[in-house]
Amino acid sequence: MKINHFQKNQGDWENFDKDYRLGLDYRLMYENAPDMYLSVNPENGKIIGCNNTLFKKTGFTKAEVLNKTVFYIYDPSCHEEVREALETFRECGRLENQQLMFRTKAGGVIPILLSVEAVRDGNGNIMYSNGCCRDISDRYRLQQEINQFAYVASHDLQAPLKSVKGALEVFQMMNQNIVNEESVELLKVVDQSLDRMTLLIEGLLEHSQIGKSFLKEKLDMNGVVGDVLVDLASSIESSGAKVVYGYLPEVEVYPVEIRLLFQNLIGNAIKFQKKGKVPMVAIEFSESPKYFQFVVSDNGIGIPEHQQSAIFRMFSRLNSPTDFEGTGIGLAHCKKIVELHGGEIWLNSDFGMGSQFYFTLPKS
Repeated sequence: MKINHFQKNQGDWENFDKDYRLGLDYRLMYENAPDMYLSVNPENGKIIGCNNTLFKKTGFTKAEVLNKTVFYIYDPSCHEEVREALETFRECGRLENQQLMFRTKAGGVIPILLSVEAVRDGNGNIMYSNGCCRDISDRYRLQQEINQFAYVASHDLQAPLKSVKGALEVFQMMNQNIVNEESVELLKVVDQSLDRMTLLIEGLLEHSQIGKSFLKEKLDMNGVVGDVLVDLASSIESSGAKVVYGYLPEVEVYPVEIRLLFQNLIGNAIKFQKKGKVPMVAIEFSESPKYFQFVVSDNGIGIPEHQQSAIFRMFSRLNSPTDFEGTGIGLAHCKKIVELHGGEIWLNSDFGMGSQFYFTLPKS
């Protein structure tokens, strides 16, 4: 009877064996994946599971990590961000590309890029989180080196520029009754070049500081744009520009950076115009399940198609400084800011007709 019963259920046994082996294979891949995995109970913030990769990279043991709160594994410098991430996860059930810091048992840190999805029960309630923690140490180190170089270079270059400009002013004062008209014009060119170099260095320094903010805030984009328009009041008044925008959403953003983004896009829309033409600028948005999409449109000079691919590069100037002043850094700022938020930026433009700059910001 037992043999007959076994034969009767041979197919069931084979299915069980197949499922078991698949589960075992999955477990081996999970434990030895190149990325670290971390599962958390969102109600109390306690760690309920992680893979071997996490233990190897951090140096902690399973006994040291399991049933501890997530703050145990994260570096104190980002605890406030972790607290906000937990709140966001409880509301939305997911996180995407959030940069945080694990601590190691040896006292070091591991920069990670965290993406989290919810595991739900049959009724759709969140049971726990399943987070993928990607080690971005190499990328982080490279970015730190670039930022440090830009910061140091900017500071070191500003001192000799100030000295030259100061010496030039003294020379002009001492010789104002001696130099001829041609010399005056030459000195004026030198002075303008020094001013432009100062702006370039300040722009480089500003670019290196983008991303230094650690905390996001949920901001009303109407308020952000309103503040930017106050800052641009002089340009708006002198050009007669018309800037229109309707309802804009609340988005979780880095406050300083998002303000700089809108300031650059709106400022460019006002600046790059034909003489005598009134700038018309419109700010609108649409949304998808995951993103808000913004567009800043203008009726300006536009950008030739063959130049559009270079527009977001550092020091990319498409016009003569005599026609439009600037450093060629503003749109590089914009690209870095949007990518810092996990979004994308692009443009559509008709030369001589105007441009539309699009960018996306994640909803969570």
